[in-house]
Amino acid sequence: MAKNNLFMVGSAKGVGKTRLTLDISSDLGLARIETGKVVFDYVFQGLPLEGLTDYITGEILSQNRNLILDTHYARYSDKEEPNKQFRRGLESEDLERLLEKFNIFPCLVEVPLCELEQRRKNDPKKRVINPFYIMQEVEFNRKGYELYLREVNQKPFVLINDFYTNARNNLSKWITENNGVQNG
Repeated sequence: MAKNNLFMVGSAKGVGKTRLTLDISSDLGLARIETGKVVFDYVFQGLPLEGLTDYITGEILSQNRNLILDTHYARYSDKEEPNKQFRRGLESEDLERLLEKFNIFPCLVEVPLCELEQRRKNDPKKRVINPFYIMQEVEFNRKGYELYLREVNQKPFVLINDFYTNARNNLSKWITENNGVQNG
């Protein structure tokens, strides 16, 4: 049985993943999951946090077509915590389960740090704007992305989203080249 493709578009908060994945999923006819919404739904139900990544993995596995995933490669709190430790977004066993059903293509979205700081200052979601914590979040996502790449055995694809039209075109081209058009 042929596998579907899972295009993971991940990074720190505020780089433009949601807009990009919404537009691209519409353009290419892909299913789309935003892990932030899945996490919110899970937490709202009052379920135990230790089951979160299993729940997210189950939501992804419920899809039976090519999928774009708006995600983070690292987990962290929005609160400025001085001693945060790196925690990957999905555990390696979650990726192994996903690899049984999907070809996984990770993409890291980045924005120049000064641009990301400005976006955060203008963001109505009141995200962390301390440059130290922003950089930590960026580094944690880079580290998680590198782990994912090794585990799914794919070539790196880093998308710079400093000009939206260029980023959208480049993401669309990458997905299309990897057979990310609506199937069936």
